[in-house]
Amino acid sequence: MTDKEQKEIFADNLLFYIRRSGKDQKQVALDLDIKPTTLNQWVRGISLPSVATIKKIAEYFDMPFSMLVDRRGTSSTDMLVSFEEYELIVEYRNSDEDTKRMVKRLLAYYEGLTGKGKRKED
Repeated sequence: MTDKEQKEIFADNLLFYIRRSGKDQKQVALDLDIKPTTLNQWVRGISLPSVATIKKIAEYFDMPFSMLVDRRGTSSTDMLVSFEEYELIVEYRNSDEDTKRMVKRLLAYYEGLTGKGKRKED
């Protein structure tokens, strides 16, 4: 990935999460103790913050570091998930097959107890 592409991805993600937080750029900059002009350069894809600053921003938004630096889905059918859901998905994907089977059994058991999450039969 080129430097320009990384700046664009970070800028898109940062702007997305600023908007999602309901705060404006100035408030986020004040909360993070950075200059609003610096934050604006990141949002415009002009420059990138240091790795330490990206970690600080991720902590501020209560999300994994990767959600700021990895490309988000581009399909209009992509599902928005909470940060907690994202972390669970990543943990599941990184699990071995035995753990995945156990998770599926637990979900099936839960669905049986509660009736929640059952899929309609075709």
